[in-house]
Formats: sequence, structure tokens, C-alpha cells
Amino acid sequence: MIVEDSTSGEKALKIIDEIYSPVLKMMKCFGIYSEQTSLKHLSNASGRHRKLVPRLYCIVVLSGFWLNFIMSFADLFFGNNIYLFAMFSLWCFLVALSATICLIVLCVPLGDSQKSRFDNFFRSLPPINRNANFEKVKIKAKRCVVIVCVLFVCGTIGALVSYVILDLSIAAVKPWDGWFGFRMLSLVFIIYGMGVWFLPILFFYITCLILEAFFDDLHKRMSSCHSVLVDIGNFKMEHYRLCEVVQIADKMLAPVLFGLVSLYIPLICFNCYRVINLPQEDKIVALVSNLFWLLASSGLLAVIMIFGSKLCEKVYSIAFFKL
Repeated sequence: MIVEDSTSGEKALKIIDEIYSPVLKMMKCFGIYSEQTSLKHLSNASGRHRKLVPRLYCIVVLSGFWLNFIMSFADLFFGNNIYLFAMFSLWCFLVALSATICLIVLCVPLGDSQKSRFDNFFRSLPPINRNANFEKVKIKAKRCVVIVCVLFVCGTIGALVSYVILDLSIAAVKPWDGWFGFRMLSLVFIIYGMGVWFLPILFFYITCLILEAFFDDLHKRMSSCHSVLVDIGNFKMEHYRLCEVVQIADKMLAPVLFGLVSLYIPLICFNCYRVINLPQEDKIVALVSNLFWLLASSGLLAVIMIFGSKLCEKVYSIAFFKL
């Protein structure tokens, strides 16, 4: 059995912490993460305090997301465009559900261990550490953070343009149109929702990259082994521990992915309908806005399917390589 020294484990955790930290900071800004953005607190029990303000902030933001869903769902019965408000309702439900599940998975302690699923996942990484190359992971993660920021800006501009030019608002129909504050609240939380729309996918993507780096390192060392009998026991044990970590990651991510995948497909269908059936006025603005929603939804669903499949392929390809 391969035994890793504490220095090597701490180095790996430091790099993984640097990879996750920007994502967790963004998630904290959008109210779907209330813990410390540096994962060093996981090894220090005294770090679990002074969280009242972040938790209250998350509760307020989460309440706004569910308020938007309630408003958009009511619009199905009071509005005059059922397809438009069905799309809004699905998207608001997707955002509210994603935010709720992320808070539960990443922040809420479960069971007697008083650790969240994310805590359990992060704590499971040191025992499997070897010399995995995380530099490529850091570069890819930084690029994706930039891409998410660009998409968020584009989505925010699209929401503002739709509100100002197309007069699209989930608070524009009865009974919400009686108070201007509903329009402002809905717009604010739609902008917040743009961030929540992208960030769980970014978190999933980075987690897959980290796990793939461990499997690539194991595959590289197995490939360089000239004799089948050399270290075969160690390889089997290490592969088994990696598979255990993947199972822990699956328990962490499965609730989020189940909610996203089940809602993305009908959302894409409604977006297609909106692209084909454009309003008579401001067709170009409506086309650009709906195309953004359609391409973004399709792209996020593709990321889930592609990188989830790639990780599964690495698990099974190594399982049949020399083990």
C-alpha cells in the first residue's frame, strides 16, 4: 500500500484549494454558498463560527429566487402569453432549485459527522494524492471562470434590454403590477439568477477536472510499469480509493445534476419555440435574446453530459487497463 507523507497531502490540498477558491467566492456573492471560501477551515474546527451574516444573506437571496418562481408561475394563469411565462417559470424554478440544493450540498452538515457532502468530498482527497498535475486544471479553471463572467455580463445585459425595450417582466401582469417594487425585485433576482444559472455547472466542471487529473496520474504510472506484477497490488488499492472518491463526488453532485438535467430539456424546447415564433416588434432584439438563452441552456447541458461521460470513461478504462 502506498503511504503518502503529510507534506505531499498538504501541497495537493493547497493547489485544489486555489482551484476551488475563485468559484466559491463567486458562489458566495450570489448567495449559494455561506462557508469560508478558503478550504483550509476544514482542518480547523474553530473556523466554524461567525457565519450568521452570510447565512442570512443566503436566505434572503434564496427567498428572492423562490419569489420569482411564484410570480412567474402565477403569470401562467393571468398572463396572455403562456409559452413565454412557461419558459420564465421553468427558468426561475431551475435557478431556485439549484440554489437550494447547492446550499444543502455545500453548506448544511448532514448526519452525526456534522460535515456537509462537500466537506466529506474534500477530506477524501488527501489519502489518494500522488503527483497529479494540477497546473493544466488551474489553467482550464481560470479560463472557465472568465467565460462564466462573460456569460453573466451578457445575460445581465440581455435581461436589462428585455426589461427596457421588450417590456418583459414577470411582474408586468396582475396581481404583481400593482406595486413597482415587484418589478424591481424580480429584475434584481433575475440578474442574481444569471450567476446561479452558470456557477453550479462551473463547480461540476472543476470537480470533474480534478478527478480526471488523479486518474490521468494513475494511468501514466501504470503505463510506465513494464512488468504486470510490479506494484499491481498498490495500483489496485489506489484505483479502489479513487473510485470511492468518485462515489463521494457523485453523492455530492447527483442532486444538483438531477434537477438541472430534468429541467434543461423542457427549457430548451420552450426556447426553440420562442426563437421560431418571434414577436412582431423588435424582432432582432428578441431573436438575439432568445438565441442566447437557447445556446446557453444547450451548452450547459452539453457540459454536464460530456464531462460526466469523460470521467466515467476514465474510471472504466483504468479498471480494465492492468487491474
